[in-house]
Amino acid sequence: MKKIGMILLLTSVFLASCNQELDKERFSDSINQVIELENQELFQMEETNTEQFLVREEIAIAVQPVSEGTYIELYYTLNNETQSSIYKLRNNDYKKMLREEIIADMDSGELDSNLDPSEIYLENTYHK
Repeated sequence: MKKIGMILLLTSVFLASCNQELDKERFSDSINQVIELENQELFQMEETNTEQFLVREEIAIAVQPVSEGTYIELYYTLNNETQSSIYKLRNNDYKKMLREEIIADMDSGELDSNLDPSEIYLENTYHK
């Protein structure tokens, strides 16, 4: 009986690991696009220079796929301040959301801050 329990545990850990890798591949291009957009905005706002661009490995990332599109949220530290940005997939392109848009999507239930963690892809969350 212990062997069956151990096998089930190892199988579930393996499947969870495989699912995480599949999600990473699934969202990789979108995450890279959003990081590039964020870097462009920071550069235009003169918040950073070419030596201080955001690097994917140093950003906590949350991806929430929903029926209306995908939300990607970035958390990072810049100039000793924690920053966050939310991007939404619109017409096959990601656009940074304004505070009012985030509130409206949360009020409508489209963007849910109380999702089960298994419904969200997370990357580099150990940074925050």
